[in-house]
Amino acid sequence: MADQALKILVVDDDDVDRMAVRRALKTTGIAASVTEANSAASALAHLAKGQFDCTLLDYRMPGSDGLEVVRKAREMGVVVPFIMLTGFGDEQTAVDLMKAGAADYIPKSSLTPERLAQSLRGVVRVHQAEVEASRADVELRRYAMQLRSVAQAAIEINATLSVDAMLQATTENARRILSARRAETRLTVEGAASPTGNTLESQTALWRATAPAEEEQELTSWADATRDDMPGITPEILAMLTANPDAPGLLDSTGFHIPSTLSAELVGRNGRMLGVIQLWDKKEGDFDDADEAILTQLAQLASVALENARLFRAAQDATRARDDLVAIVSHDLRNPVHTIHMAASFLLDIAPANDRRITARRQLEVIQRAATRANRLIQDLLDVARIQAGGLVVDPIPVEVESLMFEAVEAATPLATARELKVQCEILDAAPMVASDRERVLQVFANLIGNAIKFTPKGGEIRVMAARENSEVRFTIADSGPGIPPEHLAHVFDRYWQAKSTAKLGTGLGLSIAKGIVEAHGGRIWVESPPSSGAHFNFTLPAA
Repeated sequence: MADQALKILVVDDDDVDRMAVRRALKTTGIAASVTEANSAASALAHLAKGQFDCTLLDYRMPGSDGLEVVRKAREMGVVVPFIMLTGFGDEQTAVDLMKAGAADYIPKSSLTPERLAQSLRGVVRVHQAEVEASRADVELRRYAMQLRSVAQAAIEINATLSVDAMLQATTENARRILSARRAETRLTVEGAASPTGNTLESQTALWRATAPAEEEQELTSWADATRDDMPGITPEILAMLTANPDAPGLLDSTGFHIPSTLSAELVGRNGRMLGVIQLWDKKEGDFDDADEAILTQLAQLASVALENARLFRAAQDATRARDDLVAIVSHDLRNPVHTIHMAASFLLDIAPANDRRITARRQLEVIQRAATRANRLIQDLLDVARIQAGGLVVDPIPVEVESLMFEAVEAATPLATARELKVQCEILDAAPMVASDRERVLQVFANLIGNAIKFTPKGGEIRVMAARENSEVRFTIADSGPGIPPEHLAHVFDRYWQAKSTAKLGTGLGLSIAKGIVEAHGGRIWVESPPSSGAHFNFTLPAA
């Protein structure tokens, strides 16, 4: 109060009483700017127009009283403390005045400089504290609302892997939450590129959000008025000043207000700047520290989402490149490899077994085996592509479990015998029928039994079993090999996956294809590896 004169309104219909109040105020030594009113109507008119720190109000005036003035002032939205002055009254009057909203009560008979100074200092101090508390509460509520809006924005920002949609959502949410008339998000060259170096989006790396048209018109009108009133300020200079964070202070002294700006960087995981979000022209007041904290949070959300989008795009690019390679291998190489295989088979058919050119025959056999392996690999790649695209078609018909299993075991026996392995076939229930595409299910058996042969040491055993379980038939291929480490069980059916510790490398497609075929039949497939009991691959097919 010592630094700035208090603005005080003195309301009394008696000239002498108003003079007494002025003298008392002067004697207190309190710096004050005094405005006088001699009626209730005049007092309310002054209160409606001006901001006062305190009002000294006579309780009894012609045609009205202090309580009525206080009530009407509150209805008008006037927030100012009232000190009541009265020439009569008792404790009940004081209670009524305080209930009505008066901050203090001084009988005119007790109006001394000391009493007035004490009341003024106390009332003004309490009022200022209440105003600050109210302002802080409003700011806290505003900040809490902004945080809730940020939480909602986070859902929207992370709901898409499109860079365009994500950054447009970020820009618009920043403008809306922080009540700006304009917002932009710009990406750096690095921010606009994926990890593979390709541009994330075809459009320019700039996203804008503006307020509704009428608000934009206000901004345009402001710029036009500024140029009209300040002829030396060209559009170029005005643009430079607007972009300069120190410009508002430079122009405020001339009576012109440059809209405030606020920006936050988008920073990647490696600490490099990916871009920047910038806001212009807050609708009410200037941007503050709380606004900066909110914008920083939005920038952090956008940074993470942008990096995720970049990684997603890189993964898409890698998948597309791999699929393109698969398509080339599958389609462009299939015909020539098949031709080689057919030619080798034809030459072997027409060459007598005792042909003196035995060396040439052996070479033909090598060519035939190589072509057979290449054909199998190409077929696997085609199957994987069909499974991935959801285009694997099966034609289930009733098939006897016994004949299906025996054919699968018979096909695997030569390879098992060569590795000194024993393959047993066990049907635990009466031979039921299953609904299966015979050739595709034989392919499942071939992949699973072949996998067991690959990992079972010489002298080991492989058991192929079937059992009825409600409306399904469960098949199990169990080997006596080393088993599968627990940390690998979740990955064995993944495409191209192989345990790094194994030296028996293949394509990594067989188990993935088996899974796709079983699931196309409406069945399930899984693996178990009990300690010291090898690997047990299980799959089910619907009983017919």
